[in-house]
Amino acid sequence: MANSTLTPVKPYPELTWVAVIVGWILGVIIAVSIGYAALILGFSIEGSELAAILGFGILRGVLRRKSIIENNIVQTIASGVNGASSGMMFSVPAIFILGYGDRFDPVILTFGCIAGAFLGIAFIIPLRKHMIDFERLTYPGGVAVATILKSPGAGVHKAVLLLAAAIVSASVHALTIRFGVSNWDLGALIGLPEYMNGIWYLSLMT
Repeated sequence: MANSTLTPVKPYPELTWVAVIVGWILGVIIAVSIGYAALILGFSIEGSELAAILGFGILRGVLRRKSIIENNIVQTIASGVNGASSGMMFSVPAIFILGYGDRFDPVILTFGCIAGAFLGIAFIIPLRKHMIDFERLTYPGGVAVATILKSPGAGVHKAVLLLAAAIVSASVHALTIRFGVSNWDLGALIGLPEYMNGIWYLSLMT
């Protein structure tokens, strides 16, 4: 029997500089956009699915990189950056509302976010094995992210749709600013009572 030659296999890309840089840039963009939306809507979202879609679109659609683990690193970093900043989305406005704006210190705020991130890591490490391996808890966000990463081509398609939706919503928001129309009292238009306050608000979030 002839000896078969083994073809050398390149190491599978995982924690690369491309993944770190793309994840960090996406995290900053998502944190700013979700922070803006959270201040208007009054609640925030995790952003993991959004990070997975955009990261998938950039890595596979633009950079032509096909490592699913690298895609996972991107969405993990991006959602982590957004999660670290979510603690100040409502606490900072509350400081100014309570009249403590003169005591506001951005340096302390930055270290507070860093401390919150380390506390989150310290708590999730011992709890992860218990909640996932023992309790077998199903996290819908994690399942959705895994589905996006495992679907070849779906992430790029979703990224294109997301970009198109962002362009449409930005155009609508620009029109509302141009013509001075933001709140449309839908309830009064169709004759609803005052306690059913139905208002359509056109913005970047709708």
